[in-house]
Amino acid sequence: CLVSGDECNLDDAAAMVRLLLHYAPDCVRIFTSGGLSALDIHIISYSHRQEDDKEETLLLSGRSSTVVLRTLLESEPALALPRRHHDKIGGPIEFLYRCNSTAFTQVLNEAGELSNANPDDLDEKAVINNIGNWWVWKWTILILKYGTLRNKRAGTAFLAVHAATKMIGCPGVILKLALKAFFNQCHQPDLMHNFIGNFPLHQVCTWPCEIDCSISSSSDSVIASRKREAIGALLQEYPVASRIPNALNQTPLELAVSSGTMWEGGVRKLVKSNPMAVSYPSPTTGLYPFMTAAAAARVPAEVCQQIPPRHTTRQGLVTHLKRLAKRELDSLRTIYGLLRSDPKVLIDRFQEVEEEQEEYYDEEDIYYYENNEEQDCVVEPQESEEHVVAEDFEKKIQISSHPSSNEQQQQLDANMETLMSLSRTKLKLETKTNGMRNLFALTPLDQTEVLNKTA
Repeated sequence: CLVSGDECNLDDAAAMVRLLLHYAPDCVRIFTSGGLSALDIHIISYSHRQEDDKEETLLLSGRSSTVVLRTLLESEPALALPRRHHDKIGGPIEFLYRCNSTAFTQVLNEAGELSNANPDDLDEKAVINNIGNWWVWKWTILILKYGTLRNKRAGTAFLAVHAATKMIGCPGVILKLALKAFFNQCHQPDLMHNFIGNFPLHQVCTWPCEIDCSISSSSDSVIASRKREAIGALLQEYPVASRIPNALNQTPLELAVSSGTMWEGGVRKLVKSNPMAVSYPSPTTGLYPFMTAAAAARVPAEVCQQIPPRHTTRQGLVTHLKRLAKRELDSLRTIYGLLRSDPKVLIDRFQEVEEEQEEYYDEEDIYYYENNEEQDCVVEPQESEEHVVAEDFEKKIQISSHPSSNEQQQQLDANMETLMSLSRTKLKLETKTNGMRNLFALTPLDQTEVLNKTA
């Protein structure tokens, strides 16, 4: 797979690769100590050969330029996927971009000039014809195809833009070039792998941005910065996608905040493109975007206490704590930005909670009334025994209003005392019942205090 020397025959190299894979099929999964696969070595060495020898570029850019690449990917399609090694992002797309970054930028500028020259008559074929013979673009499309081949549904067409967005951390230049060559694809939902119907914008918003102590010491990771760039590019090409939910009723804003995207990392652009999404609760959790952002912002305790490997010194620990503090501040900015975009969601949410509480306690009151005879707790008296007893005593009082002896006077005093006791009991019952109705509107500490006083 190593392309070197003055004479290099890629057909012979592909034949040797097939022979080795026939007798040792697992050797394609062997990586070097630097985390490079045979495919990575082939991409890096071929790119350097093209850079050193410009005259032979056309000779090696023909149909046979992809023969070794295709042989390796056919034997192990998973080699096309991005991966990490130590502190850096790796994979075929990443190495192809790094070795040809200048050429990618130049071709993208030419495609942009072409689209700006004829904005009304622009056709995909014009851009494709401009870059179709470029060997790097051929290799890019081939890697994207095999990267999405494993889960691709039969009978569905290959979509280069969707495949690029499925590559987590795909370089922005490659995604923008795919948008220039296949700009109509960003208007289509993805049906290659499932029926969720994610647009490219939805797929980019799912790129994870969680903090990981073992990845990088940079406060703004490579994936987060590329995600911000990709969201901006996709919104520029097709902003309507920010207002279209997928088959699960998930908006791009919800997918972005649930994956840990910060306010300046793309959330602000999504809110600006679709302000209504801020007041749209999640169909699965029922949380508003600012609540989802608060839940995603929580850093586990084991992560906070974990010292990054390769940085066991005091300075490394200080850097780690600074990263955590910055992430917390960025998370607060995200929550504040979402709330500031539509403060009404707070009022609506509190009203919903109050209505739920009132409905719940109304059901509780009905339950207590229906089970009044079986309950030990004190409830609001119905047409009660106290009223009956009080009426009886009033009648006795009326009968005995003119006592004829000391014995009758003592009986009258006893009856009056009993009547006053019953009146006080009734007043306490009414006060306690009214208090219990409002008890659950208090805080737990106030509830305890009220119950103690009632007891």
